[in-house]
Amino acid sequence: MTSDELDSAEKLPVMPPNREVFEITRMGLPLSLKDNLLCGLVIVLAIDLQIRLSHTFLAEGLIAFAGFIGYVAMRYWLLTRRYPAPGDLVIENGAIYFPASINGGQADSFDLSNCIVKFYVNRGKSGVSKTSVEFRHGLQVVKINSLSIDLDQLDKALTARGVSIQREFWQMGLYAVGFLLIAILIFIVFMVLR
Repeated sequence: MTSDELDSAEKLPVMPPNREVFEITRMGLPLSLKDNLLCGLVIVLAIDLQIRLSHTFLAEGLIAFAGFIGYVAMRYWLLTRRYPAPGDLVIENGAIYFPASINGGQADSFDLSNCIVKFYVNRGKSGVSKTSVEFRHGLQVVKINSLSIDLDQLDKALTARGVSIQREFWQMGLYAVGFLLIAILIFIVFMVLR
């Protein structure tokens, strides 16, 4: 090959592969309200035990930390029972195929040219991070969070196919402060009624 042929070969646009597969991981998959309450009870029990043993050497937060580890272990155990095979998200021939694990128990597919893709992005001190993505096709909505899939790779794959992507910025800290204020209010009411 001559140098002109090499230069022209390098200038050709890079076409995305026809089929891309994204592995779904378990920790970000949704659980039912009953399962979430069951996992939350582990933390509530640990905090209650931490308060009860506040005048002992165990009052340094070890029980609360063990409760958090118990929460993660309980959630993972329930996820392995509910989703033995999480499946893969597949982009192929201008369509996206969702496994049943992220779509309420039903496998589905959307045509990428007819669906709205919205990434939820959080701005923090360390930069910008994607927290979830939402696919809308008419009245159907599929939402996937960052623990389930690599959102950066998914964003690159969708952008390479020319899919129009919306981005919505939100502050996680505001929601955390609101949750903390509600928890403090519940604690005060509990202490008053005690």
